[in-house]
Amino acid sequence: MAEVRALGAVVGKAQAPASPPITRYRWVVIGLFWFVNVIHTLGTFSMAVMLPQMREELEISPLGAGLLGGLGWQATALLAIPFGAWLSRFSARRLLAVSGVGAAIFALLQALAPTFLALYLARLVFVVILVARIPASSLLIQQWFRPKEVPQVSGLQFGIVTIAQAAAVSATAFLMSAFGGWRQIFVFFAAILLVWTLAWVAFGRERRTAEYVQRLREQRGTPLGAIKRFPSLWIVACAQTGSSVAFAAFLTFWGLYMHDLRGLPLTTVGTMLALWPVGSVFGSFSGPSLARRLGRRTLLGWSGIAITLLYFNLIFADALPLLPVTLFGVGFFAFVVVAPIFAAPFEYPGIRPQEAAVAVAFVTTMISAGSALGPVIAGAITQATGALGFGLGICAACSLTLIIGGFFFPEPVKHGGGSAAPFS
Repeated sequence: MAEVRALGAVVGKAQAPASPPITRYRWVVIGLFWFVNVIHTLGTFSMAVMLPQMREELEISPLGAGLLGGLGWQATALLAIPFGAWLSRFSARRLLAVSGVGAAIFALLQALAPTFLALYLARLVFVVILVARIPASSLLIQQWFRPKEVPQVSGLQFGIVTIAQAAAVSATAFLMSAFGGWRQIFVFFAAILLVWTLAWVAFGRERRTAEYVQRLREQRGTPLGAIKRFPSLWIVACAQTGSSVAFAAFLTFWGLYMHDLRGLPLTTVGTMLALWPVGSVFGSFSGPSLARRLGRRTLLGWSGIAITLLYFNLIFADALPLLPVTLFGVGFFAFVVVAPIFAAPFEYPGIRPQEAAVAVAFVTTMISAGSALGPVIAGAITQATGALGFGLGICAACSLTLIIGGFFFPEPVKHGGGSAAPFS
């Protein structure tokens, strides 16, 4: 038996990969991932500007517009957790390569859709593919970055995504004019996704250290157990759900509200909407440092108060110059809390790679559930009452849940040197 155990130890060491050092190449890997995130964001957020033209061409009802606008969040809410538990077992490199090809195919099918149903189904598969890449993000971050770097990496990641949002809402109207319509934009997205997939196959790498592999082997049972093992994860996941209802509803319908009821041209609306993600960029980059200085609970509470007031201002403000400032503020307070929220799952003591992927997926699910409901609630109320402003007002009030979450959000324990340690 001693010889067998000794042989097993030798075999285990032979199978365990060497621990490559953390080098600057990690920025190539994560940069490629962030680039495809940008393309996915363009494909999602440009919908807010394309909807008026789609609505006329395909005869889409207000409720149908809400379903279409919230489809990405609906798929994320339903699939992020099961995908996190299942797909976190596979290679992040292969997972991203397959998702890149699939996303390109179904972006092209959206461009060719002859009816609302065909567009809806093509977009449904498109967003399902995008949800499938979420576990790869958690795995790559754990492979290439130290735990103390996760909040900063998360802030950079969401900041870059919000830059893409700015590009989507500000440039889409002009691209539609230049390319000849919304269908050509999806062809453009498909081509970029294919080029990205080739680049990822050539340069994408994983860093599977001996310590990382050991943590994978320690996984017993389903990683879904992380939701039960860390009860405060429910608070982390639900804190931003109500705010997401308002975020998605306004993102989907505020352009239509200003165009139909205020008579503003789409180019003006698109230009003003660009300040929303610009504010989000500042919020994303500021979130980690503000959370350290103020504390996460204080940051969430004040953000909830501010963003609720700003959403109502978007409905009732008559002064046109005030709207761009309000949109900037909405973007800032919506995203200043995102990096601290998404960094929290990585800080639980003893959490394993697959469990961290599930924990992030759980946070994503709860936030996306709110985002999925937002356009549907606003669209349904509008269809029932004929008052889009009323539907947006109901959604704006949902942001108050961010204040409630702020009272109970877990704070990292501080060591003597002032550095944050994982919480329990």
